[in-house]
Amino acid sequence: MPVVLSRGEVEAVLERLPAPYRLVGALLYGCGLRLSECLELRIHCFNLDSGLLTVHDGKGQKDRTVPLPARMMPEIREQIEAVRRVHKEDLAVGYAGVFLPRQLDKKYRNAARQFIWQWFFPAATLTSVSGSGEKRRYHLPT
Repeated sequence: MPVVLSRGEVEAVLERLPAPYRLVGALLYGCGLRLSECLELRIHCFNLDSGLLTVHDGKGQKDRTVPLPARMMPEIREQIEAVRRVHKEDLAVGYAGVFLPRQLDKKYRNAARQFIWQWFFPAATLTSVSGSGEKRRYHLPT
């Protein structure tokens, strides 16, 4: 028999998680995301005006849109501002941008450095790209 946590038990678990993992857990639970889908979210996936989240390349390489729980909106806005600060710092030191899917960096040369393409959950450190010496940012590790 599968064990299902009650809403109170889920909230107790989430309260004990440090930032940003608390928001990761809340999105997994509140939006029904898979872990990889959550960690691969980018800023452009969020439509805060409509309260919607678009998951790109989910299961079966399909996109889907899910509602964002209203009670998570303040924490989502805080995370976006935290990403904005990290992004500004990265630009100041001349980093090459984030890793982009499916050759998009070749098609759109400046996309990797644009704010909308930044990871919603960026890794704490930059990653060195072998061969080129570039520094790029990845998302939180799984």
